[in-house]
Amino acid sequence: KMVPTAAFFSKLVFYAFFYVKLASCKSDEYVRSLNPDILAEVTSSSVPVAIRVDPVGCERVPGTCNMYNEFWDSVASVFPKRVFRLSCAQQKDMCLKGDLIPVEISEPREPIFAFWVDGEFVHYDETRNPDDILEYIVEEVFPRSARKGGKDIIVAFEAAEKYNANIATHSKAEMFFQGQQFEKAMPILIEHIDKFPDNLNSVVLTANLAGAVKKSDYALELMKRVEEKEPNNAFILGRTAQILHSMKNWDMAMEYISRALSVEPDSEDADEMNRKNLEDLRMVCTFEKKKANYVEPVGEL
Repeated sequence: KMVPTAAFFSKLVFYAFFYVKLASCKSDEYVRSLNPDILAEVTSSSVPVAIRVDPVGCERVPGTCNMYNEFWDSVASVFPKRVFRLSCAQQKDMCLKGDLIPVEISEPREPIFAFWVDGEFVHYDETRNPDDILEYIVEEVFPRSARKGGKDIIVAFEAAEKYNANIATHSKAEMFFQGQQFEKAMPILIEHIDKFPDNLNSVVLTANLAGAVKKSDYALELMKRVEEKEPNNAFILGRTAQILHSMKNWDMAMEYISRALSVEPDSEDADEMNRKNLEDLRMVCTFEKKKANYVEPVGEL
């Protein structure tokens, strides 16, 4: 289903602190990066194009944009020079001034799919399941002639199938986790992140699970793994601080809290939704450290 931009602007995307999904980090090979010159060329033509817009923060955990990289690149390989990606972290001005993205989004953690069709931008406002997106692109956006010079469309369907298999595994483990069936969730996740080590959202979910079953050392090890990939991500720094607090490592926890709170609010690494939680946690750490180090004064004899 396609809706006009104005209607789409009313949609708000909100993700809670522990909302996590599968992510992959395969770089673009066939997808063209959108810039002002290309956008001007697109809007001056009647040729249909497909654009994936990644809002600021969507390319960082717990955002879901990176999980679409392989699929979107496969679509671009089928429809040469017709498929684009706009990273709002890199092209903030375009995202704020253009028609491609809502300017008021609460925690924009999912990609937006926009299409230039019949001289206007419209947005895909249905599920972001790759099967559905691909079906719409094939049936409603591009004529068959747009495949000339591209790969067989089977590669796009295979990429969609791979995405669905991965997200199904993650969702199954997440369901067990939310139902506190930790003994069922843990083996699924351990195998999953071993097979897909770059799926950082699944690594974070595994760390959450490890923390829930009091395996704090393992949880910290997993969060360090994610931190290596995204060292300035306030969400990751804050979650690591929580684990360190549970281990009574107050000094290190407060160090991570300070790093998280120092991230610029408009940065793609920001996590403003949890700023107040981290400020509260810092006070708790300060109090608990003082309490633990308190020595009862000895009265004079």
